[in-house]
Formats: sequence, structure tokens, C-alpha cells
Amino acid sequence: MYTLLLMFFSAFVTTACPTTTHEKASEEYEKSIHDSKAGESFLKETSDVKQLTQLLKGYRGAVLMIMASHYFNPWSKLNSYNAGKELLETAIRERATDAELRYLMFAIQTNSPAFLGYNSHIKTDKEFLLSNISAIAAAPVRQKIVTYLRASKHLTDAEKKLLNNV
Repeated sequence: MYTLLLMFFSAFVTTACPTTTHEKASEEYEKSIHDSKAGESFLKETSDVKQLTQLLKGYRGAVLMIMASHYFNPWSKLNSYNAGKELLETAIRERATDAELRYLMFAIQTNSPAFLGYNSHIKTDKEFLLSNISAIAAAPVRQKIVTYLRASKHLTDAEKKLLNNV
């Protein structure tokens, strides 16, 4: 009986507590751009949104939006994109000063098709990132954002030069 209770309790704990780390979320986000299986795996792992931190909710939202590009059915595409958009924007409302969340929104907006009309925050997100990039404590996160910004066509050459000092 004790063994049965222990097995039940450990199964409950592993399903009730999120095991996805920030680093893993970042990796899965990057992988999901080209690999739908990685995106589906991440979405399955993070299906209990109530248990996620705002940052993980933001990553889940971004992956949902990316996964729309992997789906064939237009209805599935739109539903996934809109669900992700709502989740990402909710996470940003909760943590408006989180540079990594703003980076996710900037990256999604700069890669979304124009007909979706999801591009109204590009300028403000870019300005926020440029102003706050040096304050990001985690060097790998900061470097990832700097690399993305340097490659972005939404930054001027002068703005890209500012990134050399980071």
C-alpha cells in the first residue's frame, strides 16, 4: 500500500510541477522555428499554463505563434497564432519590463506576415530593447538578443553600432 501511495504521489508531483526550465524553453523556442516536433513537445510539456512563470508563458505563446507556420489547415494556423499572441501579450502585461519577453514579441512581430497586422509594437519594443540591453544580467540571454538585433532589418546602422558597446 505504501509503495502504491508513493508511486501515486510522485506521479502527481511530476505532473503538477513544471519541469521546463528557462534555458530549455529558450532552446525549444529556437528549435520550433524549423522543427514542428520540437514545438509540439514543448507545448505538451507546458500545457498547464497556470503552473508556468510569466517568462515560460511568454515562450509558450511565442512557440504557439511559430507553430502556426507548421500547420496546414488555415483555421488551425489562425487559432494557434491568436492563442499564442494572447498568451505572450498577457505575460508582457504582467512583466512589462522583462527584456526577454519584449525580445520574443519583437522577434515574432518582425517575422509575422504583414496581413496579420501584428506589427504595431515593433518600434517601441526595439527602443525598449536598445535602452535596456545592457541591464540584462544573464550573458547568454543578452548575447542572443544582441545577435538577433544586429541581424534585424528594423534597426538602423547607427542603432546596430550602439550594440557594439554591449
